[in-house]
Amino acid sequence: MAVADDLLTFNGVDGATGAYSLPPMTAAELAGLLRGEEAPENLRDLRFRHERQGLRHLGVKEGVDAQRLDQAGWGVIFAQESDPAIREALQPLLDLRRSQAGDLFRIYEAAAGCRPGESKAQFLARHGVGPGPADPAKVPYYLLLVGSPESIPFRFQTQLDVQYAVGRLHFERTEDYARYAASVVAAETGTIRQTRRMAFLGVENAGDVATDRMTRHLVEPLIRKLSQARPDWQVTGFLRAEATKARLAGLLGGNDTPALLFTAGHGLGFPPGDPRQRAHQGALVCSDWPGPESWKAAIPQDFYFAGDDLAAGASLQGLVSFHFACYGAGTPHLDEFAKRAFKDRAAIAPAPFLGALPQALLGHPRGGALAVIGHVERAWGYSFLWKGAGAQTTAFESTLTRLLDGHPVGSALEYLNARYAELSTMLADRLEDMDAGARPDPTELAGLWTANNDARGYVILGDPAVRLPAAGVATRGDLSRGPVEESISTEAEGLDLGAVPFSLGVRPEPAGRTEDAVQISAWHPRALAVEETAKLLVYAHLFSAVGAVASDAGQILGQAVAGYRTAEASPATSLAPGTEILIVPRGEGLLFDPPQARLTWSGAWQRADFTMSATGARAGHVIEGSIACYVGPLLIADLRLPVVVPRPGAVRGPQVNEPAHQSARLYQAVFASYAHADTPLVEAMEKACKALGMDYLRDVMTLKTGQRWSDELLRMIEQADVFQLFWSTPASQSPYVEQEWRHALGLAGSKGPAFIRPIYWEKPLPPVPAPLRSLHFAPVDLPGLP
Repeated sequence: MAVADDLLTFNGVDGATGAYSLPPMTAAELAGLLRGEEAPENLRDLRFRHERQGLRHLGVKEGVDAQRLDQAGWGVIFAQESDPAIREALQPLLDLRRSQAGDLFRIYEAAAGCRPGESKAQFLARHGVGPGPADPAKVPYYLLLVGSPESIPFRFQTQLDVQYAVGRLHFERTEDYARYAASVVAAETGTIRQTRRMAFLGVENAGDVATDRMTRHLVEPLIRKLSQARPDWQVTGFLRAEATKARLAGLLGGNDTPALLFTAGHGLGFPPGDPRQRAHQGALVCSDWPGPESWKAAIPQDFYFAGDDLAAGASLQGLVSFHFACYGAGTPHLDEFAKRAFKDRAAIAPAPFLGALPQALLGHPRGGALAVIGHVERAWGYSFLWKGAGAQTTAFESTLTRLLDGHPVGSALEYLNARYAELSTMLADRLEDMDAGARPDPTELAGLWTANNDARGYVILGDPAVRLPAAGVATRGDLSRGPVEESISTEAEGLDLGAVPFSLGVRPEPAGRTEDAVQISAWHPRALAVEETAKLLVYAHLFSAVGAVASDAGQILGQAVAGYRTAEASPATSLAPGTEILIVPRGEGLLFDPPQARLTWSGAWQRADFTMSATGARAGHVIEGSIACYVGPLLIADLRLPVVVPRPGAVRGPQVNEPAHQSARLYQAVFASYAHADTPLVEAMEKACKALGMDYLRDVMTLKTGQRWSDELLRMIEQADVFQLFWSTPASQSPYVEQEWRHALGLAGSKGPAFIRPIYWEKPLPPVPAPLRSLHFAPVDLPGLP
C-alpha cells in the first residue's frame, strides 16, 4: 500500500536498513518542529540578492558579461595549508584560466587562502570586499575552492555562492587533480567534443511517493519543455522501469553517455561508523530497488550506482552531470535538519566529506567529467511542488537551458541561487510572523521550508567556469572545405598597426602536427539592414580548438547564428606565445566598433569582438569587405567579409551565392618590397619573421641585403601569396623597389587584383607613379617612422 498523500515522504534511503532516512510526517508535524527556526546568518546578502534578481546578471555586478572570463574573472582559493603539489598538478588548468581571464585572474593561497574556521564574510573582508554583488576587479566572479570540506567548510561554499559562482575540487590523490585539469583543458581547446545529447534518468520505485512525484512533477515536465524549446538537442528520457543500474552505467561512461545528464531519485545514506559510508553515501538508488514496502532490509549494491561501479574504461570527458539525490555531492558532519527540528545537531558522519561518486566521475583515469551538480546533505523532493500552483520547475528548466546554451556551469546555477535567496527571504518573514504570534498554514510553511533547504543545498563539484563542449553550429568537417578565391579591394580608414615597437614572443620550434598550427576564423552576418547592428567575432586559434571556437561563437550569437557565415584562413604556421595580432575589419558602407582590435597569442584560442552596422551608402548591394590581420607591419591574413545590405523597406535584398563557410590560407609567402633606408621598418619585419617562422620572408630579406636585382628575387615574387609594398619617399626613389613592383604588376592578371597590397605612413602620400594609381594605398600608423 502506498504512503498516504497527506504525508510528506522525503528523499533519501538508509542503506543499512532499507527504510527512509527521515520518516514520513504530516505538514502540521513538520510545521510544529519548525517553531523557533532561526533566520539564516547571511540573510542580508540573501535579501539583497532577492531584491535585485530581476537584473540581467544575478550574481555579478551590472555591466559584466558572465560568459567572458576577461570581464567576470576567475580565481582559485586554496586551503591555507594546501600541499604545493596540488597546485602543481592543477597548473595546466591555471595557465588556461590565466590566459582567458587576464588581469582578473587570481590565486589565493597560503596566508591569502581560506584560513581554518574562517567565514565567507571574514574571507571577503580580508580582500577588501563587503556585502553586495560580485565585483571582479576585487574578487573574481568564478571561484574554485581547492580543499576538503574540513579545511574549507561546506557553509563557506554555500554562502559564498550567493554572490559568486563557486565550485570545489578535492581528491585524496594528487594525480586525480592532474587528470581533472587535463580533462578541462582538453574540452576547452577542442580536443573533446560531445554531440548535442541530453539524457534524463527518472527513477520510480514501487510504492514510493517520493520517486513517483519526482518523475511525474519534475523529470517529465523538464523533458517535455526542453524537447520543445531546444529542437537542436536530442533529449532522451529513461523513466521508471527503464531507470536501472545497467542503464545508468551506460549513461555514465558507456555508449549512451550524453553531454548533459540529469538524474532524479533517492540518494543512499548510511549511519555514522558504517564501513560503507565513505564509499557509498550519496550513491544513486535505481529502479532496481523494489521499494519500501517490498524490501525491508539493507540495500545491496545491485540496487544502486556508486563510485566504484564506474567502469575502468568509462568515457566521461566533456560530461556535466546533475544529480537530484540526497548527499549526491557531499555529507556534512552535523545534521542540519536535526538542528532545526529537534534543536540538536546530531552527527551524520565522523567528519564532512565529498561524495565518492562525483569524485570518481571527475578524476577518472581515462579523463573525467567536467562538473557534477548535486546536494550537500538532503535533497527535498517537495521543493518543486507548491501549494495551489502545482509543479514549479522554472528554476530547473532555466538552469538546464543555460547549460545547453553554453553558459559556464556557475552562471547557469544562478537561477537556483536566486530561488534560494527568494525562498530564504520569504521563510525569514514567515518565521518572524510566527514569533509575533501568527498561526501559519502548515502545508505552506512545510513547502516553503523544504523548498528553501533544497535550493540552499546545491553545489558544484569541479571548475564553475566549465561549459558543455557540445558540437556547435559548425563541425571540424565544416571548417575544412576547399579554399575560396579571394578578390577584395576596398577603401580603409587609417590603421594603427603599432608595428614599431610591437609585441612578439620567442618563437617555439616548428609545430610537428597540423593541430598545433594557428588559424584565423571569423563569424559575420550574411545580411545587415541599415542602422541595425550585429556582432562580428574574429578568433585566433589552434586548429585543434575548432570545436571550442564554434561552440563559443554559438553561445554568443544564440539563435542569430543561423544568419551567420564563417570565414577562415586555414592553418599554415605556428605562432610564438606573446605575439600580437592586429585585427582590422573594413568595408565601404560598413562601420565597426571598435575600428580595430588586438589579440595577444597565448595558445588555444582568443577572440576579438566587434559591433558592425551599415550606413546605407551601399544599400541594395553586396558589400565586399575584408578582415585584415597583421603581425607587426606584415599582413598575414585577409578574410572575406561579404555582407548583403538590403534597401530600406525591401522585402529581400540581393543574395550572395556562396556557401555558409569560406576558406583561405594564412599568408606564408609575403614578399615585402621596401627601401633599406626605412631601417625601423626592416627591424620590425625581422622581429615578425622570427615570431612567425617565415623562412620565405627571411630569404627575401637576405637576398635584398645586397641591394642588387637578381633572378632569384623575380622567382620569389612569382611564388608569393601577396606582394606587400611599403611605400615611402625612399621607396618611391629606389630603382630596386620599382623593379619589384613592375614585376608584380605583370603577375596581377594571374594572381588577382588583391595580390599587390600597398601601405604608406608618410603624410602626405609620397608621389605614386601612374602604373600604380589604380591600386588602393592603405594609410597606416607605424610608430618610429618619419
